[in-house]
Amino acid sequence: MKKNIISLILISTMALPSLLGCTSSSIPANETPSNGTSGNGNPLIKDTGQVVISLATELQTLNTFAMQNIVTNECISNIYDTFLNVADDGTIIPNVAESWEWIEDENKYRFKIKKG
Repeated sequence: MKKNIISLILISTMALPSLLGCTSSSIPANETPSNGTSGNGNPLIKDTGQVVISLATELQTLNTFAMQNIVTNECISNIYDTFLNVADDGTIIPNVAESWEWIEDENKYRFKIKKG
């Protein structure tokens, strides 16, 4: 009899927290609470002017010359921009550069950058 009572107390003690976690929110699903939190108390995402990127793996580097995986390349492409892009047909098209020229006697390119 004593074992049955102890077992019942243990089972009740273990089951009670899981039942309490299943309570419903007092805020309807289609309404936003006024205190800036979701119905379960978690903060809502606010517009802070920041870009948040979820990565599948750790970022290796921000050095454009040392990037070696797709995740790092995708993240860096959101930070840096290129002077030129390559179109689907393989032609070089302007991006940040408005125009460019090859200076043969100096062995270099000169880029004119777009305003803005």
